[in-house]
Amino acid sequence: MDERDFAKYAFLIIAVVAVVGLLTTGSVDVTGFAARGVVAGAGTQDHNCRPAGDNRGRCNAGLFCDGQGALARCRQIRCSDTDSGQNFNVPGTVTGLRTANAATATSASDSCRPYSAILTEFYCAPNRVYSFVTHNCARDGKTCQNGACALCEGQPCLGLNAACRYHTQCASGLCGWNTGGPQNIYVCEEPNPVGSICYFNQECASGRCVRERCA
Repeated sequence: MDERDFAKYAFLIIAVVAVVGLLTTGSVDVTGFAARGVVAGAGTQDHNCRPAGDNRGRCNAGLFCDGQGALARCRQIRCSDTDSGQNFNVPGTVTGLRTANAATATSASDSCRPYSAILTEFYCAPNRVYSFVTHNCARDGKTCQNGACALCEGQPCLGLNAACRYHTQCASGLCGWNTGGPQNIYVCEEPNPVGSICYFNQECASGRCVRERCA
């Protein structure tokens, strides 16, 4: 055996040893999954789970690509709600899928319609999806504040047409001039629709009074 033959055999032996080492450490996946970023049968995957134009790409069935860039992982997404469902008296934030075919989880917080007793309450629905309902806090003698039904200055809120002095006393959020009744009396009123005459934001259901019109 000359020097050239010896060099060839030595190279082949080194190459075989290297390949065997890679296979035994799991760094090479002969099934081809590793080339696509998927760990076969493990339900997990490397950081490259969000190829351009396909947010679900490279995730095993039942998993979703969650996160961005190097932090992105395929995970089981579950819906969670910090106020444990339709709890109108506690503000909460829900996290889950907005629609059944959504690719990533998003969050939404309970909120109040501007200058109104109307609450938008988010909750978890089946299949990891979240939904919402609207609730009129005035039915409970309350108004809507910071994403929950609440008393008015620690007291039951005043209903429509009740005499008032401040907006914060009314469940509707509006204490207005009683144009159809006795003089010098303010009463709790419903905010006005778009296009109505107004002088301040509280008078409008939209919460916006622009150039003396509800916008």
